[in-house]
Amino acid sequence: MNLNIKVVFLIGQLESDYIRQHQRSEPPPVGDELISVDPSPAGGTGTPPRLSLFPSGGDVDPAFNVGSGGAELQDETQLRIMNESEVYGDIIQESFIDSYNNLTLKTIMMLKWVTNNCDGKVKFIMKCDDDTFVNVPNLLHVLLGGTVPLYKAAISFYDAQSVRVKSSKNRLVEAKHLLTGFLFCEAKPIGDTSSKWYSPTYMYDKDVYPNYLSGTAYLMNLEAVKTLYRASLSTPIFHLEDVYLTGIVADRAKIGRRHHPLFFYSYTKDLCALRGMISQHQLQPSEIRAAYDYITNSSIVCNGPGKKLTVGQQKLQVRTKCQ
Repeated sequence: MNLNIKVVFLIGQLESDYIRQHQRSEPPPVGDELISVDPSPAGGTGTPPRLSLFPSGGDVDPAFNVGSGGAELQDETQLRIMNESEVYGDIIQESFIDSYNNLTLKTIMMLKWVTNNCDGKVKFIMKCDDDTFVNVPNLLHVLLGGTVPLYKAAISFYDAQSVRVKSSKNRLVEAKHLLTGFLFCEAKPIGDTSSKWYSPTYMYDKDVYPNYLSGTAYLMNLEAVKTLYRASLSTPIFHLEDVYLTGIVADRAKIGRRHHPLFFYSYTKDLCALRGMISQHQLQPSEIRAAYDYITNSSIVCNGPGKKLTVGQQKLQVRTKCQ
């Protein structure tokens, strides 16, 4: 089976643009990065036409601007956004203030758009941050029911179960709902008001969060997207997007979360380790380009773990809270 990969960028507005748009009393016209995987075979040969993913006029509305500075600069920025969408069909833009505390709103809008536009057209959706590198060949290995090649440099990211790459337990299986990524268990809300992840008790008053996936990158099937979206409409909003969507809402919708250690939430400078991962976080644009060039260079050889390496010598991850 061939898979078509589409990358879509979700964006909002600066506060000044949002206010100006609503002062004009015009109807609101979409809101990290979304990777959709189309299970239909790729057709034709040569360079495919650059067709928009969206209905005509439905992706970027010229009635409002995104950017900073004066009106002229804002208009120029919006024109560039519209041009990007018309050429590549990779922009979803909606009317809301694009800020960290609105990440939950942005992600719900992603779910809404996928629910309304992608039914029967895509099989999997992967949400990731814009500073996350996605190793697409390894992602495809997993989606097609295989496993990721095991390299010596990446072995410390595995745990005792996932390192057994030949086991059927480590392969993607068909299920009604799929929700997988790096799983956090028994994480406690942060009460420090200076923290980026501060959680006021009036929004969440329990001692621990439900188990949730790192928001840096997680994978869903279409049915999970639709179920999470419907459940979010009746679930009080919480500003930490990954806790909210893959924890609170997933619990309410009775969707299980599956841990996959290769959706890693942090960063390694070892490119051979990155070749053995599905995603890595906190990369600069130049590092993302370097990572892409490295993993697609077939002349570079990364060593395997060695046949005589025992489990005790592998320095695997120990996950006592997620058993």
